Amino acid sequence: MSNNDDARALLGPLAGEPVGAQRLDLTEIIRAGDRRRRTRTWGTTALAVVAVAAVGAGTAVSVRNTAHPSGVPMSSPSFPSPGAPSPGASAPAPSRSPAPVGAECRSAFLPGPTTMVYAVDHTGRYVLEEQKSSGGKVKAVVWRSGAKVSEVTLPTFTDASYALNGKGEFVVTITSASGRTTPYVYADGSLTALKGGNGVAVAITDNGRIAGSQQPGSAVVWQRPDAEPTKLALPDGYYAGGADGMDESGTVIGYLQGGGSTKAALWLPDGSVRELPAPAGRDERSLTGIANGWAVGSDTVPGQGFVTGFRYNVVTGKSEELPAQFGAPQVAGGEGSMIGLYDDAKTYVYVNGVARPLGRAPVDGLLGVLGISDDGRTVTGSIYIFTQKGDRNSGRAVTWTCD
Repeated sequence: MSNNDDARALLGPLAGEPVGAQRLDLTEIIRAGDRRRRTRTWGTTALAVVAVAAVGAGTAVSVRNTAHPSGVPMSSPSFPSPGAPSPGASAPAPSRSPAPVGAECRSAFLPGPTTMVYAVDHTGRYVLEEQKSSGGKVKAVVWRSGAKVSEVTLPTFTDASYALNGKGEFVVTITSASGRTTPYVYADGSLTALKGGNGVAVAITDNGRIAGSQQPGSAVVWQRPDAEPTKLALPDGYYAGGADGMDESGTVIGYLQGGGSTKAALWLPDGSVRELPAPAGRDERSLTGIANGWAVGSDTVPGQGFVTGFRYNVVTGKSEELPAQFGAPQVAGGEGSMIGLYDDAKTYVYVNGVARPLGRAPVDGLLGVLGISDDGRTVTGSIYIFTQKGDRNSGRAVTWTCD
């Protein structure tokens, strides 16, 4: 099943639920689902749990923006207990306990941008918006605390994905009409193509280190915006790899391909690679975010499609199973905080052992959560407002405060 097929299957039920008098147009969300895993289209089929977008410090988690009923569902898939039958088509889905639920995080429109934002930095201060110029070109506009700090006209594209750092610099991967992907970096007031040609850029640190992937199947880093790309090592037995994110230490998360399977992996700042195999009784392990030495991701149950979330401490090398609300954690924050989607269509922030639901946004649409600040108190995202024309930028930027 392709990413588009996954997105359609997951979001298809929404197509029959009108917003006002309009019919929902899922084009943008399906396109968004492709961005997060663009590097994997070079040879890997990714598990699409939700429609997601590669947007800097975090990931868009597409869910309905509905009022949240009280309470938390009582069960969600988890690891089998000792003595349980081997996971398979007939194995039952075990239960996990949910985390204690705290107060809702308060929502408000984000000051500055008038449409959606496509990236937020790890501090939660900088956001990036697309604006159309009078000549039909698209500009990338960076805001901080409601004030515009930079804008630059982009090359013509059919799709674009971004990542911001804590200085307002960003990388953008431009997809042309022919399908060619070219990574650019905006730094020191100018937009330039990264060296190395065709590829993608997925993250940029405050000191200008950039992570991404290049054909044919190589995870790479650019040590500086003007540097040549350096291929990251592949362990014996693997023929390809790709990068999905990077934290401020320079630790890169991604995947390895070989032997008919795909394995989660991370590359440390010294260039060494660490495999993260799925635990016993689980199938593919996927990493979806990293911040301050904490990586988050999901494991799947063979033959069932159930997903269990985990977080991984890079320093200790230990994985920790997540509470029920975080079967598919998508955004990592500082100190092990994260954002996850639960099967009741709620989106939660996990901070200090407590799951806090995001409160209803001030406008109806699909919620796309982009990032969580290092302190876990600020969540930034966009509400996609569907139109019959499928306008890419139809929506509003929203912030949630979790104090």
